[in-house]
Amino acid sequence: MTGNLTLLLVLVGVSVPVLLAFAWLAATHVKRRIDTPPGTIVSHTVRVSAACVHRLRELSDQPLLLKLEDGVLRYQADDRPMAPVAVAPGLAPVALREVGVALSGKFGESWVAVVRLASPETVVADRLS
Repeated sequence: MTGNLTLLLVLVGVSVPVLLAFAWLAATHVKRRIDTPPGTIVSHTVRVSAACVHRLRELSDQPLLLKLEDGVLRYQADDRPMAPVAVAPGLAPVALREVGVALSGKFGESWVAVVRLASPETVVADRLS
């Protein structure tokens, strides 16, 4: 009986510190993941037509914010509030939809991106979420 009790105490005495060490390692790993800022910005260069870039430049020389959510594409230019693409002036809705379709192929069904004009036939999109 004494031998069984001794064996049990040795097993508990060894296993408890090992389990505590694993719990401490897991907790520090989780804390490190929580404290590290997420690297959510993903950048892609997208080829579009020259007419698309020209129309986007007419809309604004500044970067544009595009958001696709629940199948609705919205945009924000300069200091104006976010609005559906359909209400953009002139032929800008066509250009915004072209960029939106290209980005949906890369980013999926729901995303928010800052779009910058890079060259006469390319835009650079930085996905924010």
